[in-house]
Amino acid sequence: LYHSSLWQAFRYLIVGLYVALALFEPPGWCLNADGSMRPECSDPKNFAGYFTFGLHHVSTTCAMALETICIVLFTSFLIVKLYFMGAVRFVKARWPLFQAALLLAASLDLAAIASPMLWRRTPFTRPMRALFIVCSHRKLRDTTAAVLLMLPRLVELLLLLLAMLLFSAWVAWVIFSHWQGATSFSSFGTSLYSMCMLLTSTNFPDVALPTYRASRLSIFFFIIFQCTCVFIGLNLSLALVFRSYCAHMRAEAASLAQNRKHALRAAFDQLCGSGLPGLSSVTLSFTRFAPLLSCLRPDLPPWQVGLCFEALDVNRRGMLDFRDFEGILCALRVRFESPPITDPLHSHRIRMRLRTFMSDWRVTLFLDGLVLLNALLIALMPQPSGSSEPSSGLAEADQSPNSSCRAELIDAQLPFLLLWWCETALKLGAFGFWLVGWSAFDALLSAAGVACVSLVAAHGCELDVASLQALRALMLFRLLRLLRLLAVSARFRLLLRVLRAMRKPILTFFGLLLAHLFFWASVGAELLGGAWHANATCLDGTSYAQLDYFVNNFNDLPSALITCWELVCLNNYEVFMDAGYACINAYSTSIFFGGFYMMLVFLVMNLLTSFVLESVISGFDSADAEDHTTNPTQHSARSSHGADLRSPQEHMLARPSHSEATPRSHYQEEQAAEEAERFARACHERLRAEGNTSVVSVSLAQQDDGYAALVRLLARQTAPARAAPNTPNLCGHHTREASPMAPLVFMPADP
Repeated sequence: LYHSSLWQAFRYLIVGLYVALALFEPPGWCLNADGSMRPECSDPKNFAGYFTFGLHHVSTTCAMALETICIVLFTSFLIVKLYFMGAVRFVKARWPLFQAALLLAASLDLAAIASPMLWRRTPFTRPMRALFIVCSHRKLRDTTAAVLLMLPRLVELLLLLLAMLLFSAWVAWVIFSHWQGATSFSSFGTSLYSMCMLLTSTNFPDVALPTYRASRLSIFFFIIFQCTCVFIGLNLSLALVFRSYCAHMRAEAASLAQNRKHALRAAFDQLCGSGLPGLSSVTLSFTRFAPLLSCLRPDLPPWQVGLCFEALDVNRRGMLDFRDFEGILCALRVRFESPPITDPLHSHRIRMRLRTFMSDWRVTLFLDGLVLLNALLIALMPQPSGSSEPSSGLAEADQSPNSSCRAELIDAQLPFLLLWWCETALKLGAFGFWLVGWSAFDALLSAAGVACVSLVAAHGCELDVASLQALRALMLFRLLRLLRLLAVSARFRLLLRVLRAMRKPILTFFGLLLAHLFFWASVGAELLGGAWHANATCLDGTSYAQLDYFVNNFNDLPSALITCWELVCLNNYEVFMDAGYACINAYSTSIFFGGFYMMLVFLVMNLLTSFVLESVISGFDSADAEDHTTNPTQHSARSSHGADLRSPQEHMLARPSHSEATPRSHYQEEQAAEEAERFARACHERLRAEGNTSVVSVSLAQQDDGYAALVRLLARQTAPARAAPNTPNLCGHHTREASPMAPLVFMPADP
C-alpha cells in the first residue's frame, strides 16, 4: 500500500491542498495584530485599488481547519515512516528530521493563531510551505541538495564577479560622475546598482546612452564590462553548475548501484534460506526460483519460467549463484512474442495488406498534402464577424453576418472530415483499437471534428465569435501532423527520443521552480504586500507608475507568483527594484531582489540548462555508439508499446539516458545492456533448439518496476524487526535486516 500509486497520489494531493490553501487566505498585511481586517481590505471599493488577483478569500476558521487536517495527515505520514525506519535510523536521517522540524513550526504557528491571544500569523510559516513541496518527492530532495552543494563550488567565481562589479562601479563613478546627464553614476551606490543591472542585461541601452551621447568612446567601457562579466563570467558559472550537476549524478548513480547490489545480495541470501538449517546459502535452486518468478510475472507459463531459469544458469549446473541471480531483472522484463495464430488466415491476410497500405510512404505523403490543402482553405475563408442577433437555424444562418461560419465549418470542412474519418476507420482495422502516437492524435482530432460539426449543425451560428474562433483553431491543429515529415531525418528521430528521456528531469525542474517561486512570492508578499497600489505616494515619479505596472504587485499571493514569474524572465527588472527602493528600505529590497536573482536566475535556470545539456549529450553519444556497432539499415521500427519486434540476431537494446528516474553511468548502462542481450540470446537459442519461433526481447526502459515488484513481494512476507541492523533495499534506500531465522525486511521507500 505504501508504494502504490494511489497512496502516492493521495500524498501529493495533500501537499497540493496545503500549498494551494495559501492562495485563498487573506494577505498578511491585511490583518491587524489582533487578527481583525484593516480598513483598506474591508472596504471593497478601496481594496480594488490594490489590483489583487480577485480570488475569494476563505474565512480564518475554515483556513485553520483545513490547515489542521493537512498537518495531522503529514504527522501521520511521518509516524508511518518512523515505524518502518526505527528510531535510530530516523534520528540519523536528515530529511525526516527536517520534515519533523517543519511540522513543529507549522503546529506552533497554528496554535498561536488559534489561541485566545489572537496573534497574527508569523511571516515565516507561509514561505516554509514551499519546503513541503521539496520534501514530497525524493528526486526534488536530491536536486535541492545538489543545488545547495553547488554553492561552495561557486564561491570563488562569485567572489570574482563581486570584485569585478565593485571595481567596474568604482571606475564608472570616477569617470562618469561629473558628466552631464550621467545620473546613473552620480554616487558609488548608484553606480554599483547600475552595474548590477547591466549584469542582468535588462537595460543596457538606458544606462549607457547618457554617457554615449557625451562621448562615443565611452561605449568601449560597457563593451569590456559585458565581455568580461556577462559573456565570460555568467557562461563560466553555467559551466561550473553543469560540472557540479554531472558530479552529483555520477555520485548518485554509484551510490544507488552499490546499494542495489547489497540489496540483491540480501534478497539472494533470503531466497537461499541463509541461516536456516538444511538449506543451502550459496546457490538458489529452481524449486525456490520458480515461485518467486511466478508471483512477479504471473503472465509467464511454467515452461517460460523454466526457460528463464536456464537462461540465467550460465554454467548449466541447475543452480544459480549470486552472479547468475544478478540478471533476474532480465527475467522480470522479458517478453515472448509468438506469431499470430488465433486469427483466421483470410482475415489476417487482409489486415496485413491493409496495414502495409496505410504504412506506405506514398499514402502518408498524399494525406499530408490534403492536410496542407485543408489548412489553406481554412486560411482563405473570411473571418466570422460578431453579431448580437441570433439565427434560428442553418437556413437563417446564410443571411446572418456570421453566415461564413457554416460555409467554413460544414461546407468546406465536411469533405475533409469524411476523409479523416475514413482514414481513422482504416487504421482501426489495420492496427486495432489501441492506437498510439500519430495515429491516436489523428483519431482524437477526427473525434473533435465530429463534435465541432455537431455543435455548429445543432446551434447554427448562434455561437459567439470566441467559440467560432476556437473551432477554427481546432481544425488547424491537424497541421501538427506535418511534423511527421521531419521524421525522415535520423537526427530528428533521435531528438524526439532525447525529448522523451527529458520528461522526468523537466518535471523535477518544474517542481523545484514551483517551490522557489512560492517561497519568494511569499517572502515578497510579506515585504511588499500593500506597498504597491494606485494611491501609493511613494511611487510618484517612478518608472513603475509611468509604465502603469500596478497589476504587477505583491498584494496577494497569486499576484506575487505572477510577478515573480516576470522577474524570472528578467523583464524590466530595474523597474521593480526602483519601486522597491521607493516604498521600503534599500537593505530589504537589495536582499530580496539580489537573493531572487541568485537562486532562481543564477542557479535554478542554469540547472535547467544542465538538465538539457546532460540529456542531449547522453542521448547523442548513445546514438553515435550504436551507429558504430550496428548497421543503421538494420534498425526496424519499434511498436508504440515499446516491444521489440526484431529478430534476436538484430536485437539492439535501448539504453536509458542518465536523466531517467534512477541515474546510471555509461559503463553501468553498457553492462546492463550486455547482460540483457546475453539473456535474450540464451532464451532464443533454447527456443530454436525446440523448434519454437517466438521472438524474445528484454526492455530496460522500466527497470525500476522490476525492482519495486521484488521489494513488494518480499515485504509482504515479513514484519518489521525492532533491533535489526541497516541494509539498503532494492530501490537504493536503507532498511533493516531481520534476524537469521526471519526473512529480510524491506522499508517502504519514498518515490
